[in-house]
Amino acid sequence: MLKRILNTKQVIFLTKEQKEERLNICKACDKFTEKQICKECNCYMPIKATVKRASCPLGKWKSN
Repeated sequence: MLKRILNTKQVIFLTKEQKEERLNICKACDKFTEKQICKECNCYMPIKATVKRASCPLGKWKSN
């Protein structure tokens, strides 16, 4: 599947700068733990913040 996505040139990840922008929003949120887990969606945010279609369940950042 990944090979097919890469062959069709679909971009599924954000740039480093976009990821950092999302993570900074998360870090300011009271649902963000020191283990970098969101208590609202239970996701590991350094990974989720990289995925283009991911969004914050609290609406603090949207999918691209």
